[in-house]
Amino acid sequence: MIGYNKIEAGEGMLGFNLSGNYVIENARDGAVKNPSIVSAAGQSVVNATQEALFFTSRPEMKWILGTTYDINKWGFNLNNTYFGKTTFKQQGMDSNLRTEFTPKVVTDLGINYNATEKLTIALNVNNLFDVLPEWSFKAENAAGSALLGDAAFIKNQSNLITFNQRYSQMTYDGYHFSQLGTMFNLSLNYQF
Repeated sequence: MIGYNKIEAGEGMLGFNLSGNYVIENARDGAVKNPSIVSAAGQSVVNATQEALFFTSRPEMKWILGTTYDINKWGFNLNNTYFGKTTFKQQGMDSNLRTEFTPKVVTDLGINYNATEKLTIALNVNNLFDVLPEWSFKAENAAGSALLGDAAFIKNQSNLITFNQRYSQMTYDGYHFSQLGTMFNLSLNYQF
């Protein structure tokens, strides 16, 4: 994290911060050790959905660029969070396909008013611009490429992550890194 918050601007103080992470490697250390009864049935305790949760459903890259401005009893902060690309395998999805979520930037705004030394009123708006995940199906192989051309099949597959292709379901398919819509939070804090 890099930050500096001692820049005089007008009658207040301006600050900036930058933080982030980049995952170099996220991989299993060895094979899955299935119990013998599971192996004998030709099954595994880990399926494609769980694999995606472990390794591909979180962005490899995430950055936060923020600014603060404090003036008199007021404090303002604005953060822009970049979420990189992720992929997922929904439960029941054809094994020849995966879902890919495009990178997005989510903006959060905070406003604080220090009414007294002990009383603060704060308004926070998460996902200020109502940014929602966008996704598309991607082929895992040649069979998946052929399936992408079948509109009826794709409509059926998209029902795994939407209600009738219109309303997104809340599942483990990329929504964990963004709220579904804008969220307002007003709080009153009193220090005893």
